Parts: sequence; structure tokens; C-alpha cells
Amino acid sequence: LVKTCHGVCAPRLCCFSDYLLQSSCRDTVGDEECEAYSLCEQLVTDDGLEVDNAEGLRENEFDVEDVCTSEVNNDTDLYNDCKDLCMAKRTCCFEKQGYSCYEMEKRWCDEYKACELTDLKFLRDTTSNSNSGIS
Repeated sequence: LVKTCHGVCAPRLCCFSDYLLQSSCRDTVGDEECEAYSLCEQLVTDDGLEVDNAEGLRENEFDVEDVCTSEVNNDTDLYNDCKDLCMAKRTCCFEKQGYSCYEMEKRWCDEYKACELTDLKFLRDTTSNSNSGIS
């Protein structure tokens, strides 16, 4: 994932690499050009250094939909990054019965519905609903 992002972002990473130090290429290429690459800013730390691993990406808070896309089935690294992000942010939503927080925190868990593109699945409490007649 990081390699792919760097490949797409490389032409305008300069917009963000030293942005805090006021020495980026933003003056040269213009704000509009840099804004077109705004998602790439996540590849730069607050210190102006480039992120070169998935852990750094998680710290920069990619949205789950940015990581967990339909491409996870075609890209092992993306699959692993997606699953790791989901487990780091919503572990209890994917726990087995008795430990899952899904029923108590449905809205919170559903924010990470894209995680189901991996082998992670929400534990929906279907047994209590069918036994009580509620559907």
C-alpha cells in the first residue's frame, strides 16, 4: 500500500514534505495543484518526513474506505493493511460470541463495514433474535 501510494503521490509529495517549514514546492506548482493531491498529505508526518511503512499510515488515520477497497482481493499487502487497520481500530466488533461488542456498539462497528472485504465478519447476534421471535 505504501509503495503504491508513493508511486501515485511522488510527483507532488513536495507539496507537503516541508509544508510546516514553509519550504515546500507549493509556491512553485500552486495551491490548486497541491490540493489535487491532498490525500497524499497522509504520507508525510507532522515533522515533514515521508511515511515509509503501514504503521505510519495508520498513525496518520487513513479512513477505512481508503484502505479497504475492492482491491484487497487482488493485493496481499492491501489485504493485510486493511485487516490490520480494522483490528487496530475495531477489534471487539469482530470477536467471537461472548466477547463481541457488535450488538452493543452497532453504529460504531458499522463505521468499519468495509473490513468485511477481508475474512473479518461482524458477529451479529442472530440466535437471540430467532429465539425471542424478534427479527
